[in-house]
Amino acid sequence: MMMTHEKTPAPRALDSGTLERARAALAHCLREGRVSDQAATDLSRLAAEAREKEIPPERLLIILKDLWRSSPDVENATRSAKNEPLRRDVITLCIEAYYGSRSTRA
Repeated sequence: MMMTHEKTPAPRALDSGTLERARAALAHCLREGRVSDQAATDLSRLAAEAREKEIPPERLLIILKDLWRSSPDVENATRSAKNEPLRRDVITLCIEAYYGSRSTRA
């Protein structure tokens, strides 16, 4: 007897507009050297959408890192340790937003 397997649903994709706003937010962060209020809002929306679409946080991190690496501002930036604190801030912001612990901007 052959067993039927339910097809695993395809992962839900993030909205292309959300991804573009996140990409622009990351570029802005790199140019300014900090996370602005608008960038925080856009990145928080990315995380909230990922949570709403049940995208695992590990996948969100991969998406975020891919956006970071694909930014021309990253490629044009000096490949020094100076961008690491900013990258950590961005990742922390997104994880806190994903889990809903980010209610206000510090």
